[in-house]
Amino acid sequence: MTPERWLRVTELFDAALERAPEERAAFLADACNGDDEILREVESLPDGPRKRDAAFSIGRAYVALGDLDSAFVWFDRADWRWPHRGNRYDPTLDPVRADPRFVRLSERVDREMGLR
Repeated sequence: MTPERWLRVTELFDAALERAPEERAAFLADACNGDDEILREVESLPDGPRKRDAAFSIGRAYVALGDLDSAFVWFDRADWRWPHRGNRYDPTLDPVRADPRFVRLSERVDREMGLR
């Protein structure tokens, strides 16, 4: 999948989440305009606490694409509790480590886990 197509998938996903759950399927069917591949990709993205591990991976992909704003949107959705707290030390996050949003995120995780 190209970065442009992936961006379209995540835009549709975000737009769908802004709607009531009962409106999402109709919205996506219309917005995908018959593109079943995009529809399947959007429907496969994490939207609940059981799938929050994937949110970290999606954020990491955005870091690789250089889109840090989108990366932090996904990092905010990720599960950073044990054992995932170690994700902060993933070397693929080096480009964002000095970003104030990453510093705040790390501090928030520590507070939520009672480490600060």
